[in-house]
Amino acid sequence: MKKMKKLVITGCAVLSLMSVSFLASAEEHTGWGCKDKTNRAECMHAQMDKMQEKRLEKLHDHLKITAEQEPAWKSFVDGMKKMRPGMMHDGMAMHHDEKDGAAIPSAPELITRHLAMLKQQEARLTEFAPVLTAFYAQLTPEQKKMFDAHHAHEMQQSHHWGHHDKD
Repeated sequence: MKKMKKLVITGCAVLSLMSVSFLASAEEHTGWGCKDKTNRAECMHAQMDKMQEKRLEKLHDHLKITAEQEPAWKSFVDGMKKMRPGMMHDGMAMHHDEKDGAAIPSAPELITRHLAMLKQQEARLTEFAPVLTAFYAQLTPEQKKMFDAHHAHEMQQSHHWGHHDKD
């Protein structure tokens, strides 16, 4: 149980690093500045990648990564990049676009898709956990404090956006 709890906590930390605020209504945003609807998903992924790069650069600077820590940092960043593509439901449509004319998936189909997505996510987190642990081990106690504070803040932001409709 502790292993699963650590895995979930690690997953939340990873997700919080990659979290992006989505606007509530599709009509209110322009697809992240993506004008061509046929390539909107690719464009959005590219925009998210740019945002993640900026966040990682900021974290790198904030932690003041030393030359000796650079290999561990690079492994950490590479691990983050491997995690990123799968976070967008691995290409499985989790919602229905009424304009496409396709039938609305049944509740059992949706839950099956969701379970498959969670299994894939767990596999990625299991692969990433040792990378994160190895990077964390390279940090000084002061850097660990900053890294932990960064993740605590990110998790609060992620929790806020993920649970804003509890009424």
